Amino acid sequence: MTKRAIICIVGLCAAHLLVFCTPAVAQEEYIQPYKYPEIEPKLILEGGFGLVWSSGSPRAGKYWYLEDSPTFEAHLEDFPFPHRVYLEVDYLNDKDYFVDARYAYRDLVLSRWLNSTVYHNLDNITLLDLGGAGSPDVLRRDAGQRYHIRTGINRLFLRFKTPDYPFHVYLNGRIVNKNGSVQRRFLGGAGTFDNLVRTSQRRDIDWTTTDLTVGLNSHLGPIEADYSHREKRFDVDGQRLMTESYEASTERPAGVFPHSLTPDFKSSTDTLKVHTSYTGKITASFTVSSSDSDNRISGAQADYLAVAGDLRWMPLTKLTFFFKYRHRERDAEARSTLPVGYLGFPSYTAPVVSGVQIRPLISSRSDVYSATVRYRAIRNLDLRAGFKHRDTDRSTAVDWQVSPSTTQNSVFVSAATRLAKRLKLDGKYEYTHEDSPAYNTQPEDSHRGRVAITWSPLERLMAFLSYDLTRGESNDITIMDSLGVGHAVDRDIDNDKVMGSLTYLFGEKLSLTGTYAYMRNKVKQGEIFGETAPLTVDDVRYRNQAHTVSISSSYSPLERLRLGAGISHTRSKGDFSPDPAGVASLSRLEVWETIYSASADYEISGGWDVAASYEFTDFDDRVENPQNPTFSDGQAHLLFVSLSKEW
Repeated sequence: MTKRAIICIVGLCAAHLLVFCTPAVAQEEYIQPYKYPEIEPKLILEGGFGLVWSSGSPRAGKYWYLEDSPTFEAHLEDFPFPHRVYLEVDYLNDKDYFVDARYAYRDLVLSRWLNSTVYHNLDNITLLDLGGAGSPDVLRRDAGQRYHIRTGINRLFLRFKTPDYPFHVYLNGRIVNKNGSVQRRFLGGAGTFDNLVRTSQRRDIDWTTTDLTVGLNSHLGPIEADYSHREKRFDVDGQRLMTESYEASTERPAGVFPHSLTPDFKSSTDTLKVHTSYTGKITASFTVSSSDSDNRISGAQADYLAVAGDLRWMPLTKLTFFFKYRHRERDAEARSTLPVGYLGFPSYTAPVVSGVQIRPLISSRSDVYSATVRYRAIRNLDLRAGFKHRDTDRSTAVDWQVSPSTTQNSVFVSAATRLAKRLKLDGKYEYTHEDSPAYNTQPEDSHRGRVAITWSPLERLMAFLSYDLTRGESNDITIMDSLGVGHAVDRDIDNDKVMGSLTYLFGEKLSLTGTYAYMRNKVKQGEIFGETAPLTVDDVRYRNQAHTVSISSSYSPLERLRLGAGISHTRSKGDFSPDPAGVASLSRLEVWETIYSASADYEISGGWDVAASYEFTDFDDRVENPQNPTFSDGQAHLLFVSLSKEW
């Protein structure tokens, strides 16, 4: 543990003892001990079976483990006060399960453990040979491979409290494990433009992220304080890197070189938070955090310092001011040259490689100031306005062709009002201007807006509609052609999102809900095409959009019978134009996905219950492009049947 951590712990404990050990004034009246209520325990056990049928692309069941499996579910609630126990187990198959276990004793001990897994089927992308006559420029080493990732997440929270005083010691942990196989696409041959072989190959992964925080907090008179120490690690087990036998080039000699390295990381962070316990007209908080991180393979290191301050002032009941300050420093460093025999590969002993200079890492410093005012003009009208200013300075930015300093200013206004008893309207607009953005993809001027309406014209009818937009533009950004000459072009970004829902209740037994969502992203930018004679095209557009419509209903024809049904249809597409380099035929995508679902649940007497659910997914690649055979059609059926008993 670092020196600063020890100082923070000793200081916080000493302050706590001064407050906690102060003699208390004797109470004039005897307070009766609290009598805990009696709550009957509840236990539900459920067993069943899941049946899966699939054909074609596994994207039809993108997040399903496409194998039959027995299922199990358990739910326990037991409160023999002062003990409290809660347990939930949901097992679908070996790759997909969920556990939630909680235990508490009075307010002295509180614990919770969460375990969940997610299974994800991945694509095997077919690389297209564009070499024409002569030797092919594609090498597929993974034809017929099926890829997937299984992610397991474990969370643990444990808190201890001293009796009759708010002093806590806590532990918060998270372990994430990802394992499976993925497709890795890389350049083979000589790896240069005059000799490229685009290669695809299987890669097995087994990655573990461990994140552990221990801390303590307490009331210290007019303030509350919290100190925490955090350790985070990323560990790679198994295949850390891949290798390829590269041919000779002007950059380096022939030999076996590593690529696609996934390094190990570790970081350590100490954080002190202080905020006022007063909740009147003025409240304030202060946070300081210091951390260091290390790349355990390359030796690169970075130290971070973050400071945050918040102040809220309410001079009037209807008027509130919020002030925020954020400061962040990043000091990063790495070795300047590649060591001889790096990672144990003799190919790196060649002078042309081992003498390559490594660009220094970017260190930065940023300060953010913001202020917001909130005014409740009338009972049903809430108005807000604010601004934010950010200054960022970077060192060694020239080596990376990044702006050495950036200034950003933004303002916003928002309003929320209830126009009628059943009609609510929310709106927000924000404008941001950024001088010298770090990257060409960041707009100099951007506009963001949102409008949302919630309406219930009838007791049984509920409607919601929202529209979000983002507009961004940059002028005279510089891009380089193949000859190393810079060209000034413009870039515009348009993003739109519409969401709506409508629900109607037909009495107490039947409800119907319809939803619609639309998303569009469009980028227009000047581009450079060609090698020997670069051609500038001013209006190159890439656009992708998606429409989703769904209808769902629930019906209870009998008191013990519940039925449900739904259908969801999504159409998404993307295209690239104009086509001076012949890439539009490679970029066009159009996919239709339809999901049908049905469920039934019948409550038998004596606490018994029988249920069934069915889902069918139809994945349809509408382009059927032989030049871009990334997708193929697929279908998947999933049926669950179960029997449960409640005590």
